[in-house]
Amino acid sequence: MRRDVRRRLEQYASNPRCEANVISAVHDVPMEAVARALGYSGAVGQSPFALLRGQQFERSLFRDDAVRLRRALITQKVLPANAAGFVDFRMSRNDGPYPNLDASRAAFLQRLAAFAKTVGDARLQLPTILAGPTLMVPGKAILPDGLFAIDVLTVHPQPRPAPIVLRVGEVKVYPDRGGFTDATELAATRAQAGLYVHALRVELQQSKLAQHFAVADDGFLVLTRPSFNLPSVRGAEDLQHQAERAAVMFDRVHRIAERLLPPDSAADDDIPAQRRQAVLDAPRQYADGCLSFCELAPHCQQTALAQGLPAALGDDLARFLGPITLHRALELLHGAAAEGDVEHDLLARIA
Repeated sequence: MRRDVRRRLEQYASNPRCEANVISAVHDVPMEAVARALGYSGAVGQSPFALLRGQQFERSLFRDDAVRLRRALITQKVLPANAAGFVDFRMSRNDGPYPNLDASRAAFLQRLAAFAKTVGDARLQLPTILAGPTLMVPGKAILPDGLFAIDVLTVHPQPRPAPIVLRVGEVKVYPDRGGFTDATELAATRAQAGLYVHALRVELQQSKLAQHFAVADDGFLVLTRPSFNLPSVRGAEDLQHQAERAAVMFDRVHRIAERLLPPDSAADDDIPAQRRQAVLDAPRQYADGCLSFCELAPHCQQTALAQGLPAALGDDLARFLGPITLHRALELLHGAAAEGDVEHDLLARIA
């Protein structure tokens, strides 16, 4: 298993209610191999063009000491007008100075320890943007030594004895369309950012730095402007609920991680049938977002539709119908007598 587990964490956060997805992420059983076992061959994920655009966007944000990102953060009042200073913890493959995640994490913790010791004017002049700091996975839930880099942190120093505030930011390349921004994309991005808030708090506790720092309950998202690779910052994103949910979910992940699956085979592209079957046998819960990241989504959608589950036709309909199946909803629309408060309420809302 690879020690860089960010992709698996993002997969997990995209649909933590689906146990098959969680097992796939925790035990590194690619959903693509599971889907192939069911006869599905279509790949899911970003095109090479989209990936290249995302890499170019992130590099442009941090170029020249993150001047473009800093301007956007100041405009949206994430940072004050006099904010300055930039520290780069990215790896060399992403234009950063560090050869691997271990070196990035060691440098990040060393810099935080130095921040904690500052006093007076030096404390108020700390660098305000940190790019790509690396954290350890909380609770050893996915790998005993799993690491992942978050996109960006902002630093908000305060005079002693107040702690230094750290604020989590998440960078995505999809467009910010104001009130019309894709709701599913936003929900997944907030879930990931909340997960990183929790992970950062755990890292500070384990490194005995928690008394010097406070991780903000709110964060910020850096998206693109429609049709342009320029940043659009959404500040004051409330991540408290997502962070609390991440803490609960990591406990669940830890329990799933303790389940022993058959070992990996030697070849990366040859997943043993028993491991695939462990994912196939797990309960699945389809949601809109699955179509953007999970190769098993077409199968799950067909299954949900056959069972009459409203989620098969979208999350909005699932929220509207609640526990009522599609089959029963059609019966009610065609004149069947409502039974119980839930069905009476549905007919009232339709009327």
